Amino acid sequence: MKKIYLFILSLALVITLSACGGRNTELVYNPYAGVDWDNTTQINAALHNHTDYSDGDYMPHEVVDIYKDLGFTALAITDHDNYPPDDIVFPWTEFASFREGYENRDPEALEMIAIPGIEYSYHHHMTALYIDHQPGQAYDERDLFDLIGETEDALGWFAHPGRYWEFDSFAQRDDIAMEWYVPYFEDYPLETLLGIEVFSQRDRHETDRVLWDYLLTEFMPDRPVYGFGVDDFHGTYAGYSYTTHLMNDPLDGDAFRQTLLDGHFFAVSRINNDDPVPIIEKIIVDEENKTIEIVASDYDRIHWISGISDAGSGVYVSEIIHEGAVFDYSDYDLSYIRVELQAGSEGSSFMRRTLTQPFGFAEAEDE
Repeated sequence: MKKIYLFILSLALVITLSACGGRNTELVYNPYAGVDWDNTTQINAALHNHTDYSDGDYMPHEVVDIYKDLGFTALAITDHDNYPPDDIVFPWTEFASFREGYENRDPEALEMIAIPGIEYSYHHHMTALYIDHQPGQAYDERDLFDLIGETEDALGWFAHPGRYWEFDSFAQRDDIAMEWYVPYFEDYPLETLLGIEVFSQRDRHETDRVLWDYLLTEFMPDRPVYGFGVDDFHGTYAGYSYTTHLMNDPLDGDAFRQTLLDGHFFAVSRINNDDPVPIIEKIIVDEENKTIEIVASDYDRIHWISGISDAGSGVYVSEIIHEGAVFDYSDYDLSYIRVELQAGSEGSSFMRRTLTQPFGFAEAEDE
């Protein structure tokens, strides 16, 4: 009789929880909080690019012209620090002073945002913006993140990690697997270390999104890790992978930097420049009904992704937990969700993608 009573009590509890909307999950981190979707301009940015000042094929002014012609508004030239010059090609208005044949460019006249940057390259490569240091090969990753943290306005992230890591081994340095990244995100704040590149050129390292989900599982909702799309331009692949930023004033350089800190941007990848990519027009968060809705165009599928799973033989994949434009987060026990919009045939190498930054969740405290 006692067992029957306990069973009935448990069943009543399940029914009660279901009637109340399932788990008492609340949204505690929304990277797009504060975005005025009705008055926002979306601008494209190329934040990892090279010229012939290091190992690129084009002169700095030619790189500026290429991205201007492609319709980009923000551009960072991030030449490598392991080439002979001991300075960076910045500002654009002084290109001609660096080498014969270089021409100056005026970002204001071009209606572009010019961003100083560098790619630290003696180790696991790192992209840094708003910085002009050339520290040399004696500096390791921690020295450089310390340097970024000590430099006003500087921001950094790990570049093209798929070049270096595998799930259980690392071809060049045995100590780098997914776990290798964890202490850096534990020890350095978002204001120093923003995240990792999840698209590079024409999506050369697709498993970087698995690494991203691994890190998000480790750190969300308390510590966001942002995902970047970049061309890593050297002379080809211009305009294929980039970030799209949400801004009220599309030419406000200070506001652009703030979008990097706030997560007010998307990561985008495509194979052909003429192919339309999914456009996120609005994200509607309803905290009362515990839903997130994506209003978008030019897409075929919307995947909601959280965590990774073992696909066998030591291969991991990102976990798709929901499909469709609306996600009811009361149905899930999650620390985060990120959204991936896809266009093109599923599984095709010509698929186009737009990714949000991660949303964070926690169990609501009892009042």
